[in-house]
Amino acid sequence: MDRSKPGRTAKTDLILPGRDKMKKDSSSSWLYTASTDSKQWDSPLQFDPDRWDTEEVKNRPAGSFQPFGSGARGSIGFNLALEEVEIFLPKFVYRYKFTLAKMNEAVQYDPNQVVIKPDNQYVRAERRVRWPAKSE
Repeated sequence: MDRSKPGRTAKTDLILPGRDKMKKDSSSSWLYTASTDSKQWDSPLQFDPDRWDTEEVKNRPAGSFQPFGSGARGSIGFNLALEEVEIFLPKFVYRYKFTLAKMNEAVQYDPNQVVIKPDNQYVRAERRVRWPAKSE
């Protein structure tokens, strides 16, 4: 068992679908497998930001997507990530114009990486000389 993902120890004998857990057996869950469950997500490994815009997402079971974990063992980086999104990201997007460096290549990635990211997609950032109009 990976020590960075400490498991739970059964306090009593359990009968789970397809597995019997005896008292003092240890188990852990992998949030990555919950986040890529094809029963919950259409094309779970495909990058699709529009998937969050549907009514289906609101009706999914709790825990079907937990990028930071939850509870006492949740990520300590959660609050920092929220601050980055609320403060840094809008300023960054306002000051730079972003374009894809190569547009017509199929996305390639290494599925064995902890953080799934494209290996062959690069973004060009150019400092803006003219600022976009401020939104109301």
